[in-house]
Amino acid sequence: MVRQLNVLLLLRGLIREQRHWGDFIAKLQHAFPEHQIVCIDLPGNGQNNTLKSLTTIGANAEFVNAELSRLNLSDANIHVVAISLGAMVAIELALLRPISSMTLINTSVSGLIPFYKRLRSDNYTNIIKAVINEPCEREKLILKMTSERFNESAIIQQRQYIALDAPVSIKNFLIQLKAAAKFKLPDKPNCPIQLLASKTDKLVSYQCSTALAEKWQIPIYLSGYGGHDLTLDNAEWVVEKLKCLVFNKAF
Repeated sequence: MVRQLNVLLLLRGLIREQRHWGDFIAKLQHAFPEHQIVCIDLPGNGQNNTLKSLTTIGANAEFVNAELSRLNLSDANIHVVAISLGAMVAIELALLRPISSMTLINTSVSGLIPFYKRLRSDNYTNIIKAVINEPCEREKLILKMTSERFNESAIIQQRQYIALDAPVSIKNFLIQLKAAAKFKLPDKPNCPIQLLASKTDKLVSYQCSTALAEKWQIPIYLSGYGGHDLTLDNAEWVVEKLKCLVFNKAF
């Protein structure tokens, strides 16, 4: 009997790409040596930065599903790890195909919590600056909003290199921002789900995740350290939570 392939599918958020996972991928591979790690960049980002971004979260989910088929992973056990906008895409993806488990990090949906908590109001000016600034300055602003490690020169340089190597256009930035803002919560997917959130997230209130946990009656775990980019700030904690869900679920 042929054993099904086990896959960890990683989806990033707004104007982010697979290189923004940083060393989280290596830590994940060490913890899951028998799993294949697959990263898919959404249209407008990373390897797909020359494509026009899609106007809805559902359309992005369809894109990811098509990519899984192209990679011959349609029959694999897919465990999704997704952050922010990527978590919204993961929710829609679970309505298109079987998903073995989902770990959703620092996400939000409209209708459950006031808009000023989905995107903290004290960041509005910085968001505008990020949209209009050139890539290197944009990355400094984004890092300051999303990570406790915003002063580390090596991380700043890495992010700036990515921004120059695969720039995201202002038009695509705005399309993605609009898609995230108008995302509506569908019915709960039929798979094990856990929510991870940071109490010190400066971009999105962790109450967005607690509201979703209450709505769907699913587990939520709160980190006392780390920003919106929790896999950058507290990678080991995320990996441990993921191991508990994946190994208890299937293997």
